[in-house]
Amino acid sequence: MLNQKSLLISLAVLAAFTITSTGCGKSKESRSDVRGTTVTQQGDAQNVDQLPAQPVEGEDQAGIGQLPPTVIDGVKELPKSTDSGNLTGEGGTVNPLPKSGEDKGSVDLPQSGKDTKKSNSAVSAKFDEAEAVKTGGKLEALNFTSAGNDGLMTEFRSYNNKVAAEQKTKNLNVAKAVLNAKLKRSTSAGSLLVDLTLDESMDGVKKITSYRLQGNPSQAGDRQILKQVNTNGDLEYQGGFLKCIDADGGCENAYIKIKLSGAYVRIIFRNSFADRFFILEQGSQGSSFELWKTYLMNTTNMSTTSQKLANIKTSAFEVVNGRAAMGVLITAEDNEMVGLSVPLLAADKGTVAGSNISKVNDISKNYDLASSSNASQNLAQAIREAKLVNNNGKGDIRIRLDLSAGTQKGAMWLTLSSLQKATMSTAEISSFESKIPNF
Repeated sequence: MLNQKSLLISLAVLAAFTITSTGCGKSKESRSDVRGTTVTQQGDAQNVDQLPAQPVEGEDQAGIGQLPPTVIDGVKELPKSTDSGNLTGEGGTVNPLPKSGEDKGSVDLPQSGKDTKKSNSAVSAKFDEAEAVKTGGKLEALNFTSAGNDGLMTEFRSYNNKVAAEQKTKNLNVAKAVLNAKLKRSTSAGSLLVDLTLDESMDGVKKITSYRLQGNPSQAGDRQILKQVNTNGDLEYQGGFLKCIDADGGCENAYIKIKLSGAYVRIIFRNSFADRFFILEQGSQGSSFELWKTYLMNTTNMSTTSQKLANIKTSAFEVVNGRAAMGVLITAEDNEMVGLSVPLLAADKGTVAGSNISKVNDISKNYDLASSSNASQNLAQAIREAKLVNNNGKGDIRIRLDLSAGTQKGAMWLTLSSLQKATMSTAEISSFESKIPNF
């Protein structure tokens, strides 16, 4: 609880977009989402520990909706942090973000032709879970997490507990060796490609290997058989498949099950746009901070300039009992792009992470996102450091961006909430798996 009046600016922005994804043998238009901009002013200090949130009525996973622009009555900011958001011994942050709460003054306009109200899910995102949804993999004291709220990771982890001890050990060892996984859904040949990077180091000899697998979207049936097209690794590829799991038949969400030298590995892939919520740190200044603030204010004011945000898209992989990471691509209307590679990590209890995030010049190399190599990178260069503050393992993450320039300190927080499409139920996937012949 803060003992002084604070200033908060909340920017809930999602531009219009339409995307098309390739299903298992079919093309599926996923949705057209339109959101305006919401700027909410918070009251006195006793209420500043709550972030404003739109009331949610009938929210679904697609997150389709429209929010009206709101007149800015004032710009409010959070108190300045004294430690760049580093973790304290109590497991929180030196300057923890306020919790989500409901803003009674906010107004939602229904979509055209619909009565259902839609809110910005990043504004109402909560990180108060007892623990994040984990993959089973670890990085030192932290745990890798899921990036979805459909229960699929928990379902797949339970499968490995049903096999013999020797098989379980094999599966865990190979899952641990997977460093990166990328599903490329759109290629010039019209096929799906899976690129895997593994650590096959042994006896002190470092060896990082790659495997490329290819699916066939025109293939009949409820899955795509994957064939190996290239590798420099020592593990024998013994078969596998890709299953698209969007409830509408699309493939923004999918998973693979493959067999390498007797070990079975499952990897979940998720692509989606994301809601976003920015909070500016009080007292921030400097050219880097002002650059970001200009884009955000132009966005929320719906200015005619192209110096404003267009959209944010995420692409994640989750190795069951292994690593997980999320690529984040922030795109502005003037060809500015920011690529972030976020290791999906959280502590044993709660949702605190505190892990470093990497800025990436070309995010498309490791994630199924557009190439940013030829884009302008002024916004990216303005970021001195990025850290993952919170992660609930359900597709919601909170990032702290250090925008300090020289001796001038500046920072902001960015909460992202993935707008994931509805997926097949765990019961449906269990039924599907039970009919797959052994390989």
